[in-house]
Amino acid sequence: MTEIVPVRIDKEILGTLDLFVTLGYYKSRSEAIRELMKKGIEARDEVKVLGRLVKMVESLDKAGKIDLSGLELERDRF
Repeated sequence: MTEIVPVRIDKEILGTLDLFVTLGYYKSRSEAIRELMKKGIEARDEVKVLGRLVKMVESLDKAGKIDLSGLELERDRF
């Protein structure tokens, strides 16, 4: 099921969307917005997975199951 969601978009972004449509990457502004939003959400999901993996590795390090003492880590980043 889809829903209509009104949004305000500044002229610079709208110009970029129009360029994507003009170049044939997308058939319409709506398609461009929809597909680019999906890609943005997918990219964020990958970051969430990476964050969980980092926490798992840190847990293994704290439990003494692996040694990360030679690596510099930014703790509590995720």
